[in-house]
Amino acid sequence: MGTLLAAALGKPDRLFETNLTRKMTLGPTSVSFVTVALVTVLSLLYLTQANQASTKSYQIGELQARKEILLKEQQQLQVEASRLQSIQAIQAGVGTLNMVPTRNTQSISVN
Repeated sequence: MGTLLAAALGKPDRLFETNLTRKMTLGPTSVSFVTVALVTVLSLLYLTQANQASTKSYQIGELQARKEILLKEQQQLQVEASRLQSIQAIQAGVGTLNMVPTRNTQSISVN
């Protein structure tokens, strides 16, 4: 392909091939720049990942605290429901046990 292109352009075949096979060389300044750019990109990626991890950790902590609060509230509501059910059971059983409500109660204090 190089020979056809060189012939079409009217240039010698050897000159065209040397231009294609020419190697790119980097000087010390270019290597330093590429190294600094690579380190910068990797550092930014690391910081992004660390930031996301800490954000997720904070959110997990908040959700765990909320879960504990909701579990305590659930326990309190279960105790309240049991208490209300037991009062209703006692009131329903009053008639079957032939109990009557009290009247004129007095209390005695012991000193």
